[in-house]
Amino acid sequence: MITFPNSPFRLHQPFPPAGDRRRHPRYELLAQVRFRRVAATHVLDVGNISRSGLFVRTPDEKSLRRVHVAETVELELFTQEELRNVPVRGRVVRIVGDGPPAGWGFGVEFDELDDAARAAITELVDRAAVSPLPPPLPPRPPSEAPFV
Repeated sequence: MITFPNSPFRLHQPFPPAGDRRRHPRYELLAQVRFRRVAATHVLDVGNISRSGLFVRTPDEKSLRRVHVAETVELELFTQEELRNVPVRGRVVRIVGDGPPAGWGFGVEFDELDDAARAAITELVDRAAVSPLPPPLPPRPPSEAPFV
């Protein structure tokens, strides 16, 4: 169960962290995802990526309450270097809402990637594997939170 400080909200994770289930190594990457929710599109930072999934950072608990474990999400992944967005579809496999807010977010396991998306993910991961760590992202002021 995840609790939020000063909040009555709790999130239950049906997949308890009983060991590391990751199939591929993760790498930090300076990238963002566009995430459509209801009638709005939100832009969120990517924490890390692997060949099988990515971790999306969320700025606050309101953002975390908008996703649920086992939910299917459609994202558009983009970086500064890429001229095109990479559409990815995946399943939310974990939600992190404890500890400092800088570590909050949700993990997505890729699902049903077409050949072009899989090739683009492989290229991004290969580049991230040999690149120096990206600089930390500046914190967003509360007024610039991506969810409305």
